Parts: sequence; C-alpha cells; structure tokens
Amino acid sequence: MRKKDISDKELDSLFDQLTESVRGPKEKYGAQNSYPQLQGRLSSKNPRKVPFLKYIAAASVAIILMLSTYFLLDNRHTPEMITVITNDSTKEVVLPDGSHVVLNHYSRLQYPSEFNRQDRIVILSGEACFDIAKKKEHPFSVHSGDICVTVLGTQFNVQSYSNDPCIKTTLIKGKVAISPLDKVKITILNPNETAYFSKQTGEIYKEANENAMNEIAWKEGKLIFENKPLAEITTDLSNYFNVQIKIDNQYLQTYKMTARFEQNENIEEILNILQASADFNWKRERNTIIITPNN
Repeated sequence: MRKKDISDKELDSLFDQLTESVRGPKEKYGAQNSYPQLQGRLSSKNPRKVPFLKYIAAASVAIILMLSTYFLLDNRHTPEMITVITNDSTKEVVLPDGSHVVLNHYSRLQYPSEFNRQDRIVILSGEACFDIAKKKEHPFSVHSGDICVTVLGTQFNVQSYSNDPCIKTTLIKGKVAISPLDKVKITILNPNETAYFSKQTGEIYKEANENAMNEIAWKEGKLIFENKPLAEITTDLSNYFNVQIKIDNQYLQTYKMTARFEQNENIEEILNILQASADFNWKRERNTIIITPNN
C-alpha cells in the first residue's frame, strides 16, 4: 500500500512542534522560514520520490544542532550572579571592574561575575560605601529598594536597610544621579550632600552635609553622630547591632545629640552613655529596646 504524502500544512505543523520542543526563537527557526530553505536544499534536476519523513528527520537534526549552538553561545555570555552577605562585621568586595565596596553590618550585595559592555549594575540591601572605578562609557548603577543611584566614577555611601523609613545616599566626592525606579525625576548630588528617599511618599529631598565623612566612619569601626536627632541615632544603632529600638516619646525622637563610639563598645554601653545626656530610660524586651522619658 502506498503511503500518503504529507501536505505542506502538516509539515509546517511538525516544524512548529519541533521548535516548541526545544524552546527556541520560533521566529528565526520556525516553519515559515525553515521550510523554503529546506525545499531549496532538497531540490535537484532529477527529482526522486523520497519519503518526507526522511526530510523531516534530517531537518530536525539540523535545527536541533543550530538551536543547541545558539543557546550554548548565549548562555556562555550570561555572567554568574555573586551574592555577598555580612552579619556582625564589615566586608570589602572588589568588583570585576576594579571598584571597591565595603559592606556594613547585616548587608547584602549582588553583582555579576563580569559586567556587560553597556552598564555596570549591582543590587544592595543594607549599607555600603562605594569607591567606583571611573569609566565614562559604562555608567555604574546601584539598585537599592525603590531607587537607582547612577555614577561614572566617585565615592558615596548608600544606607538602605529594609526597616529604615528612608533610603539615604551621601556623596563624598564626584557626582551622582538619584532617581526612583518608577519615575523620571532625577536628583543630582554634589560632594558633601545627602539625599533622602522617603519610602512612604516616594519623594526625594536633599540637604548639605558638612560632616559627610562621618557617614562612612563605620568602615573604621566607629560611629560618629554630630548634632543628630535621637531617632536617627537609634536607627543607625538598630542597623549596626541588628536590634529593634523604639522611642516612646516625640520630644526624645527629635532631641539632637553629639557622640562618638568605638567598635569595641556594645549596644548597652552606648545606650547608657546616651541615657546620661538625654535623660531617658531604656529597657530590653527580647530583641527590642524601648526608650521612654525619665519622669
């Protein structure tokens, strides 16, 4: 019995199934483009009746080989993502472009094993000080929470812990551009300026910071506060020691203080020193410290 010839429509369907099975870019290797090429290759001056199934088998092997090569080459250029996490210590990381990053306590940095030709992007959760290798043709961006900090070559600090009400960026030298990920507005920072991104409102405001170097004193194991509200001080202490601190009084939250602490001092010693100056009481309940007025 003679076998029924396979129609063009049936052959197209087989090509579609094949391209779907290997999950390839169907538009490039699909039936519509591949079949005419296949016909051209199989045509001859003295045509013979050759079973279409042989054509399909040969074409299948060719397409699979092409797609396998395509994806192997494509995956070869996909860099591995590296994740660095700190606990109760700082850690320095050298990025593929030679940039230096120092991570503060309880922070997380993700970056590719190699940067692509267009840009350099890292992802930060926590706090880090960046010293970026200057490459004008390849902008460097830090994605942290809902903002993006873009630079060409500079030194700056980003504080972006999950429990902080704001994401804070302080520029030491150079120039940076800060923008929310979902908005077009850009805020430019100059040296000795700090930008605050409010997680609640989505707005960015900036202010002069004459003591910008104090923002990166943690790299040397120091905590320096110059005329800072107690609420901001306790936020830094909370991140540094991984403990929750609550201030149960509006006046104490805005009370400004100046203090300097070394890395060998623990949270209890620091709170006792602050307590003597601000006249408050504090107590620990599990992993939460509660500060109340001294009545």
